[in-house]
Amino acid sequence: MPSEPEEQPRSASEDSADTPSAYASQPEGHYFDPTVDRVTAPRRGVSREEFERDPLLWFEHSRRSSRWAVCYLLAVPTLTILTGLLIALLSRSQGGPICEAGLSTWICSRGYEIAFSLIPLGVALTGTFGAFWITYRIWARYGAWRPWLAIIWVLIPASLAWMTGFGWMFVNGHH
Repeated sequence: MPSEPEEQPRSASEDSADTPSAYASQPEGHYFDPTVDRVTAPRRGVSREEFERDPLLWFEHSRRSSRWAVCYLLAVPTLTILTGLLIALLSRSQGGPICEAGLSTWICSRGYEIAFSLIPLGVALTGTFGAFWITYRIWARYGAWRPWLAIIWVLIPASLAWMTGFGWMFVNGHH
């Protein structure tokens, strides 16, 4: 019996991604990016080209993004104030040495002074940095990011207002 020729190992240049067989072996909807030498998943959502072809689609997307941004803008300061109000109500209901001494009627102990200063500030800063992150993610996906950037300019002063308005309570207390 004649021996069958053994299959020779393929060189790296034969296995390169530039060959048509490399493209054919990729799953449908995926493409090969030779600059990073890996298979990347298709982009989710609408592409920039689709927005350019259909102005109405862009308008609807922009309005929806603006509505979400305004809702987010209203929610963050509201949650900040409600958190501060909840802490103040808890402090008032439990009482403490500061209220008994007649120095305050709402924030009655050093622990509540610290909590009233820091917890709502954490909510405000988390909301502000969350808006930064959402803006970046929408920008990276070619979305309507400008309304999100606009609300950041409102959330930053709101966070700073809480920080400067009640931050003194964290530093000094009622002393």
